[in-house]
Amino acid sequence: MVVASYNSALTVRQTLSSILSSSFPSDQYEVIVVDDGSTDDTVGIIRDFPIRLFACEHRGHGPARNLGIREAKGDIICFTDSDIIVPDDWLKKISTYFTKNPGVSVICGPLIPPIHGHVNKIQQLTGETYFEAQNFPTRPTRIETLAWTTRLTSANSAYRREALASVGGFPEFKTIKANDMYLMWSLLEKGKCVMFLPDLKVVHFWFPWALGGVFKQQFLWGRDRSMLTAAFNSMHSVHLENSLKNWILYTPLGLVRSFIKLPLNPNTKQFLSCFQIMSFVVGRLYGLGCEFRFAESK
Repeated sequence: MVVASYNSALTVRQTLSSILSSSFPSDQYEVIVVDDGSTDDTVGIIRDFPIRLFACEHRGHGPARNLGIREAKGDIICFTDSDIIVPDDWLKKISTYFTKNPGVSVICGPLIPPIHGHVNKIQQLTGETYFEAQNFPTRPTRIETLAWTTRLTSANSAYRREALASVGGFPEFKTIKANDMYLMWSLLEKGKCVMFLPDLKVVHFWFPWALGGVFKQQFLWGRDRSMLTAAFNSMHSVHLENSLKNWILYTPLGLVRSFIKLPLNPNTKQFLSCFQIMSFVVGRLYGLGCEFRFAESK
């Protein structure tokens, strides 16, 4: 399995400890960590663990994950992030499912928030609102449409090597961070079978705990949504729905709903939800400007 890490000194120890506590036989899997040019003590912490460590210049998670793919020895390659805790039966579930379903190329599952251990109320609510907003399927579901949903994420996914090879691995964008979304769209365009399994759960335990961090997170997600759509549509024969049309139709409605429910207490989930939507909108608008400049340069 492959873990890409960047400046994750606060979280990577918990991630690797959970991976190496797996009930899956230790001689049947390997752990590869690719450090993407961290400037904190991430590498020093990683060296405490019996894993294969590789380092590269800071170019983003796409190149780091592709380095991990090249170094991996197995035919099934799993991915998680350096702020995730995986259950001890995670690898067993992945191995069993692929063995029983030879026609499936990719599997993925939900990211659930932690029950305790939060820095403060904002971090707790950020995790809860993220999980609720994803509306993850509650039964095994084949992903078949090129829509903007976080069904397949690098934090909880596993691929047959041939599926990754068929699309050239992860895209290596310099500025766009949501490369797992682009990879999912590319796999669907190729006709690969991608299955979402609600029982394949991992815990995403590190969310922003201040409004500045929440804004940055949502702004980047909004920006990447516009830019990623433009990039995919310019390079593929199957196009995603027009991003500007969707934004005009749905974002104002989400803001209205949030404002109607907005109470005075700034620590409530409704306030945070409204703040997230507004932050996402700002990033969306910025990304749309980048999208138009991208199109004009073609």
